[in-house]
Amino acid sequence: MQSPSPLAQTQCFLAQSLTMLAQTQGSLAPSPCSESPMQMQGMLMQTHSMLAQSLSSLAQSLSSLAQTQSELVQTQSRLGQTQSKLTETQNELAETQRKLALTQRELAQTQGEVVQTRSELVQTQSELAQTQSMLVQTQSILALRLPNAYVNLSKEAVRVSRPFQARAFALVGFCRFLADHFSNLEDKRSIMIDQVISLEK
Repeated sequence: MQSPSPLAQTQCFLAQSLTMLAQTQGSLAPSPCSESPMQMQGMLMQTHSMLAQSLSSLAQSLSSLAQTQSELVQTQSRLGQTQSKLTETQNELAETQRKLALTQRELAQTQGEVVQTRSELVQTQSELAQTQSMLVQTQSILALRLPNAYVNLSKEAVRVSRPFQARAFALVGFCRFLADHFSNLEDKRSIMIDQVISLEK
């Protein structure tokens, strides 16, 4: 069972005080049988004592009410601080979620770049295989042995028989042109076969 609130206690004390005042007024009214002064003085002292007790109880109730109001203000202040911290935590959570989304987008972009790089690597390997196949075919057609160094191309071309010697020198010139072109490129990772064929024409 819950105890009555300070306000209810105050109202009860006020009602009791009013009742006691009414009883006191009734007792002070002239009666048919007049009482002695000593009895009247005793009744007045008793009434005064009851009024003093009522005032003391009323003061205690008011003090308790003020304390309750102070505790209520403190509770509201703590509630405001808690709400402020909750709002700050929600803002931090939203910022963390935004950073996480940004990181996920960057990760997806990086994965796309990795896939693209792998595709370019596969294409470069395919182009290298085609180039090596062309060199093998050229070597078989001209009966030419590939030299160990770039500077030995002319020496090997001189050894080619006369019917194919002009083509051998043309091939050496084309190789020099490709070497100069490749050395001037900024990106030396791969050369497209179609670009090489267009340069040859």
